[in-house]
Amino acid sequence: MAMEKLRRSMMFVPGNNPGMLQNAGIYGADTIILDCEDAVAVTEKDSARNLIFQAISEIDYGTEVAVRINHINTPFGWDDLKRILPARPDLIRLPMCQGPDEIRQIDDFISEAAHQNKFTPG
Repeated sequence: MAMEKLRRSMMFVPGNNPGMLQNAGIYGADTIILDCEDAVAVTEKDSARNLIFQAISEIDYGTEVAVRINHINTPFGWDDLKRILPARPDLIRLPMCQGPDEIRQIDDFISEAAHQNKFTPG
């Protein structure tokens, strides 16, 4: 049986701030959450997605890396997933989940992205 990871600290990092993205790993958080949602102005959503993709692809944070996407009922949530999933974050954090149907939709989307990008199942 696998051991569950105890997360003592989770640090949110605005996805549109290159300096903060670059240095996020030095603080020793158990999970770094790269944020596309509340910390990012509407006019910077696209650049945040691109910066987060690059950060996950190129930086070894030495810890678990999650991405908080925008809600899927906004104009930004699905685009967040499309751009960021190929970088293989450890977790996707959905804000304000409205029920199990949303989880199923996102799970189906992630499963399809995993298949398209030839990720190891799971």
